[in-house]
Amino acid sequence: MANNRNIISTPILDIIDSVISQEFLADNQEKIVESYIDGNGDVAVTECVINDDNQNIAHSVYRFDTCGSTDIFPFFKDRKGYKRMCDNIVLCETPSSLFVFAVELKDSVASPREQLELSEQFLHFIIARMDLLEENFNKTVEIRKIGIKKRARFKTSEYKDMHFDSNHYLQLPDWRKLNLNMFVEMEVR
Repeated sequence: MANNRNIISTPILDIIDSVISQEFLADNQEKIVESYIDGNGDVAVTECVINDDNQNIAHSVYRFDTCGSTDIFPFFKDRKGYKRMCDNIVLCETPSSLFVFAVELKDSVASPREQLELSEQFLHFIIARMDLLEENFNKTVEIRKIGIKKRARFKTSEYKDMHFDSNHYLQLPDWRKLNLNMFVEMEVR
């Protein structure tokens, strides 16, 4: 199962790959891709390349959006908000921890924060299940949320002091590269 990743295989990512349906493993493990309908009614695509400067962080990318053929929340009726999920989940394993990045790409002025908060609850559920049922699942897990707003602008000085807030949330402007080393090492304040 880990052969869907074309980089380092690890025991923890192998466990996750054996537990979560392969249907949700992203086709492209090297970038996050989000399709949407633009203001002209055309299909547009936003891409964010996953980069690891040292090529030594094992990762898996999952897509849980409910626009596909599978409903990941079949027990909820179609009430507003209950089936919301972030665009992508990037799991990164370092020697000491498993980092789970919930990533939401937004093309509108809407904030991705609520959607990421809802996604975090789902991720806690998945991790708690694996922690109970998989005897070798013994890593410290850190969930971090990344909102990427296509139309947001940052001042150069804001890039120098980027950090996750106390709720493990980071808002980014139009971002073309998701540097795993940078986000794993980034402070939470």
